[in-house]
Amino acid sequence: MTKTDRSGFVAIVVAVIGAGGVVAAAAISAALTSSDEPSRPTPSQVTGSPPSDCHPKIKIKTRPGQKISGPDGIRLTGTACGLGDEYGWLFDFDPYDGYYYRAGEGPVVTENGPWSFHDAPIGDPGDRGKLYSLTLVRASKECSDAILRQSPDGAGNVKYRAFPKGCSIDASITVFETWA
Repeated sequence: MTKTDRSGFVAIVVAVIGAGGVVAAAAISAALTSSDEPSRPTPSQVTGSPPSDCHPKIKIKTRPGQKISGPDGIRLTGTACGLGDEYGWLFDFDPYDGYYYRAGEGPVVTENGPWSFHDAPIGDPGDRGKLYSLTLVRASKECSDAILRQSPDGAGNVKYRAFPKGCSIDASITVFETWA
């Protein structure tokens, strides 16, 4: 595309933005910046190191704010990158009692790339109409070992008010509990 051709497209982009068509403008802008040259791999693609936008290391893609039935739970999906020897543990945070309840018997994210986990049940019958935060914790080996060593309480729950050393929250979404 010549410089003269681009100026005509710039006028179209300005007109589209003025009309509120931000998505269309982005598509036109992307077409303007594309090249006929083959793409070259970035250094992270060549060396296998994580991309620079790899933080947080674990992300949840599932839409927040969904109404869920506690017994049925919800399927969570996401991506992980640059984990090294870290794992992702899922906890259901009950803001009414202030505890994070471990979901599952082990880490839900064990390697880089896409991940998926069905979290059920969430809460109990007394939690109808409450909000819960589904929280993904990135755990070092030290943190993972501490989580695995934690004994369940009398109700069978492994729960925390504060996480062990080496744990950090990478992602969280809120869901509305219906317990139906």
